[in-house]
Amino acid sequence: MIHLILWTGAILLVALMSTVAMFAMARYRYGRKLQNQSAMIQTERGLIEYAEIGHGAAILVVHGSPGGFDQSLNYILALQEAEFEYRYIIPSRAGYLRTPLSVANTPLEQAHAFAALLTALGINRVVITASSGGGPSALQFAMQYPDRCCALILEECIIQKVHGNPAPLKASMFRDYLVWIVGRIKVAQWQASSPEDRMISTLGNALMESIGLSRMRSAGEANDFIQFARIDDWPLNQITCPTLILHGTADANVPISHSEFAHSQITGSALERLPGADHFMPITQYKRLQFLQDEFLAKHARA
Repeated sequence: MIHLILWTGAILLVALMSTVAMFAMARYRYGRKLQNQSAMIQTERGLIEYAEIGHGAAILVVHGSPGGFDQSLNYILALQEAEFEYRYIIPSRAGYLRTPLSVANTPLEQAHAFAALLTALGINRVVITASSGGGPSALQFAMQYPDRCCALILEECIIQKVHGNPAPLKASMFRDYLVWIVGRIKVAQWQASSPEDRMISTLGNALMESIGLSRMRSAGEANDFIQFARIDDWPLNQITCPTLILHGTADANVPISHSEFAHSQITGSALERLPGADHFMPITQYKRLQFLQDEFLAKHARA
């Protein structure tokens, strides 16, 4: 019996060491990959990290919380064909990866930072598309710069004040390891729901990678939690550009009431409810979302 316990313990120890080694290698490779995917540009607000891909009408893509430019870039690269129909500008919001938090604390300041980035790149007008925690800064951009925002897409976005939001977990390698383990389990579950669609694993893995390396995202994440609790009654009725709002009816992270409120305030906006979809709908419902967004962009991206 003792020998069996010892053998079992040894096997478990080897298995644990193997997963830790796999995690460490994956973490190292992803850190190296990030260095080659983005650039830093000096703006009137300070240094901003961004990635750029494609040609054509410009789309400013605002990532969620936590995140960074890689969250959006990985998703776009996974879905797009070799030829890109649009020019995607993908910044890291303040406090994420290499964009200093000093560039912009509040959603309003982040909107000004987006405008400064576009000016530095010589871009006048854009479609701005945001997901989850990127919603507040995208709304502010649409309100503050109506002449530069030709259309707005809000995907499961935070719109209103978030009450009682718990503090983010402390950034650490142990947190990254837990995210890596749980992420592999979640991706396997998503894939099992549609075994024939391998894109689900690709998108799921891309998302999980973009919330690792927590020390490089902790300042932005902590600031987001503070800012979400301070959202006031913004005059969303000032937004006049074409607006598409997308939300899953089963979203427990950001209730669909946020999008329903935005729809009630933004004149002429369109709200698409995805029945049964949760906050991971960009992975599990990507085909429907891509169809709706492509249809919207075809009408408004070149305005």
